Amino acid sequence: MFKIERTKYAWLNSCVWLLVLVPFALFSCLQGDCVGDPPPAPEPPPPPVEIEVGDDFPSLDLELSDGTHLTNEYLDGKISFILFFTSAAPKCRPQLLIVEQLYDRMKNNNDIVIFAVSREQGESTVSRYWEANKYTMPYSAQEGLEVYNKFAASIVPRIYISDRTGKVRYMFDDNPTAELDELLKIVHELLSESVEEPGEPETPEEPETPEE
Repeated sequence: MFKIERTKYAWLNSCVWLLVLVPFALFSCLQGDCVGDPPPAPEPPPPPVEIEVGDDFPSLDLELSDGTHLTNEYLDGKISFILFFTSAAPKCRPQLLIVEQLYDRMKNNNDIVIFAVSREQGESTVSRYWEANKYTMPYSAQEGLEVYNKFAASIVPRIYISDRTGKVRYMFDDNPTAELDELLKIVHELLSESVEEPGEPETPEEPETPEE
């Protein structure tokens, strides 16, 4: 009888210890002691920026479909023309066609860079659309919003045209979209401008001393 009671109490004692130790062990694991510290949470993307006429062209580092490594250094001294699009958007399709026609006319001019950037459309989708429409304009397929949000928060199509100094001079969105003749006029106007070289600062003339 004594042996049975002793075994019973030993079993109860073990259960009490389990009730104490199991929650403690679980708490320790949740704190990272069992499996190591959890990986840090990814940093949130920067908030969208609304680029306006007169602003500097945002920083870019893109690989285009024609193999061009496009950076701001590459664009330095050139007219830059960027079209943001989503091939499924109804207003993007005619705008893509117009910009493709512009590119076809200007592709041999090394003083202007015309390219397109997708908004939340990957390479497979964009390349199929380019192939179906026989487009040759270089593009960068972007599955996310990182590049787009450097320019805007919403709406496609969007066009930004900057001059040789990197200042945004013209922009278009979906209301109204740009026409080919209008874009040709803008491009030729910007190409005709030259970057002013800094000259010698003018020395102010000293005021004449009145004769006594």
